Amino acid sequence: MEDKKLNEKESLELISCMIQNTRRKLELGDGNSMLLWGYTMVGVTILVYVLLLLTDNNPQCNWVWWLIPLIGGSITFYWERKKTRTVVTYTDKMVSTIWKGIGFTFFATIMMMFIFGGWMLMIPLSLLYVSIGVCMMGNILCDKWMSRLPAFGLMMSIIILCRLFKGEFDWNYYLLTYILSSIIVLIIPGHVMNRQAKKEGVCSEN
Repeated sequence: MEDKKLNEKESLELISCMIQNTRRKLELGDGNSMLLWGYTMVGVTILVYVLLLLTDNNPQCNWVWWLIPLIGGSITFYWERKKTRTVVTYTDKMVSTIWKGIGFTFFATIMMMFIFGGWMLMIPLSLLYVSIGVCMMGNILCDKWMSRLPAFGLMMSIIILCRLFKGEFDWNYYLLTYILSSIIVLIIPGHVMNRQAKKEGVCSEN
């Protein structure tokens, strides 16, 4: 049977449908990874901040950062096992590949810091990775919130890196900046995407 050739209009409609389906699949009820990781990063950072205040900046508190991949990874795995299998589009695969790459890089960074030290780089590097990932996903999904807001995270990560290389270790500033950046880069776009997905609904896969 000869495959049906799509004209330009049909091709654009198909691409639009794939993007809308991918947006809808990222709703909170179906496992919105942006909100999961955003709230996890904010919660763990607040915990680290409180522990540092209570222990007079004890470096052992940095072990708490492991909670981010442990909590985020475990819940993501649970969601993947629980959710109903659906047709996986090319857009879905691209988004999944981006976050798998970001997750692996994040985990590898923590491992290197565990082996060689340098926990102070945890904040700017993880913020840099996440901002790049969200920006890439925003461009794939043609979402202006996800494409533009990560610029704040990119800017703050570079500022923190520059200050660290100058020998400025202002942890209060870095941790609070990390919390604010997580809210702007992940949580706000995540909620906006949920609202948009609920309005748009799901296109037919046929």
